[in-house]
Amino acid sequence: MSRRALIVALVFLGLVCGISCGPKEQSTVEQDRQAVARTIQPVSYKRSGGRNNDLISIAQDGVVRCTGATFGSAGGKLSEFQMMRLARLFDGWEKLADRYSGPAGAADAASIEITYGPKSVVASESATGLPEQFLQARHRLESLARELPATP
Repeated sequence: MSRRALIVALVFLGLVCGISCGPKEQSTVEQDRQAVARTIQPVSYKRSGGRNNDLISIAQDGVVRCTGATFGSAGGKLSEFQMMRLARLFDGWEKLADRYSGPAGAADAASIEITYGPKSVVASESATGLPEQFLQARHRLESLARELPATP
C-alpha cells in the first residue's frame, strides 16, 4: 500500500471512529450529568447573631431564595453547571462535625449553619480551624446570593 493510500485509510478510520465513538461519549456525559442532578440535596444557609439574620435556601430544582440584611431579598434559579458544582462541593459533607464553637467568651460572634440534605453544620464566626469544605461552601453560597437579582 502506498503512503498516500495509508494516510487516506487512517483518516477514514479516524472519521468512522469519531462518528461512532462520539454518541457513546456524549451518552456517558449525559448519564453522569443526570446522576449528579438526581443526587443534589436541598441546601440552606443561616447566619444569625447581632443585627444580621440572613437566609439562603436552594431547592433540589435549583430555585434560590435569599432574605436578610446582607443579601436583601433576592431569588433566581441556578444553572445546571452551578448545580453540578454545588453537588461536588458538598461531596463528603456528612463527615464534618455537627458543631464548631468559638473560644469561650467570644462576644457577639455570629453563628453560621449550613445544611445539605439531612446534615447540618453549625460554626461560630470566631471558631478557628474550620474545615476547608465548610469555608468553601460558605464562600460559594454567599457568592451565589450576591449574584442574584433582587426580588420585590
